[in-house]
Amino acid sequence: MAINKDLESDSPEVRRRAVRTLLAHRNVSHAQLRALADKHVKSGKHGTAKDVILLLGKLNSIESIDWLIDHIDFDVFYKETKRTQSIEDLYPAVQALIDIGLPSLGPLIERAKTDKRKELPMAAAAVLIGVLSARGAIRRLSALIAAASTQRIKTALGRVLDEVRRQAPGR
Repeated sequence: MAINKDLESDSPEVRRRAVRTLLAHRNVSHAQLRALADKHVKSGKHGTAKDVILLLGKLNSIESIDWLIDHIDFDVFYKETKRTQSIEDLYPAVQALIDIGLPSLGPLIERAKTDKRKELPMAAAAVLIGVLSARGAIRRLSALIAAASTQRIKTALGRVLDEVRRQAPGR
């Protein structure tokens, strides 16, 4: 199925209808969706980019996991909301990775060991909590830290663990 031009509409409602149509048929090229998201990330049409990124998650696009991790720090800030946005709302790739679920965790954890972006520990923590729960994320990260082969990896994963504890206090 070709990508519906309505997915590029300026109207959020028109884009929502296009997303529903694509989800119903599920035979859309994930590579084309990634290219469309890239186009709109660069052009500044962040609402469109966000909708396409979220669609990749809803389609369980396992082949898009690395691309989503590359774009995990792409943010869509809505100043008119007058409220604090959740991490998943601010960073659509976080929600997409949560929607994909368990297959996203291995690549994300591997990237967290080496990626220097300041948003990555916070975003990785949100994905881990969204997929495993806070308790599951703490257990998984604690085991990985205990088994880590270098101090650098322990430190990197420790930042994610600290962020999990910050995002889910008391768990």
